Amino acid sequence: MAGRTFADPYVSINAVDLSAYVLSVDFVDKYNIHDNTAGAALGTSNRAGIQNPSFSVTFLQDHTTGAVDQTIGPLVGAAAFAIIYKPAGSVTATTNPKWTGNAVVESYPVGGTVAQQDEITVTFLPAGKWTRATVD
Repeated sequence: MAGRTFADPYVSINAVDLSAYVLSVDFVDKYNIHDNTAGAALGTSNRAGIQNPSFSVTFLQDHTTGAVDQTIGPLVGAAAFAIIYKPAGSVTATTNPKWTGNAVVESYPVGGTVAQQDEITVTFLPAGKWTRATVD
């Protein structure tokens, strides 16, 4: 079975579609796991605890109106905002699920290397539960 090529991810930050600037995405939907084993049990019993997803996006930096810097820069240290992520385009489907949730930005990198493409990686910290859906 051949896998698909990662292309055309959809990323919306605070209701602004930044998909055109996305170079890579690292999203892991994970939960803290707790040992729920009773005293005399013969095996381990685990249960999911609090959801703790990680979401980082590498963007091609752009400082124009409605682009990366003007969208994310003001969100650093501010209140939680909405994020939508879909791996393969803007249409939600069983083959292209969407994850939605709220997040905050702890830090925003500024800088780069002379004569190199201006890229930044931003890590979005969860601010509540994220959900997965296959229909809008």
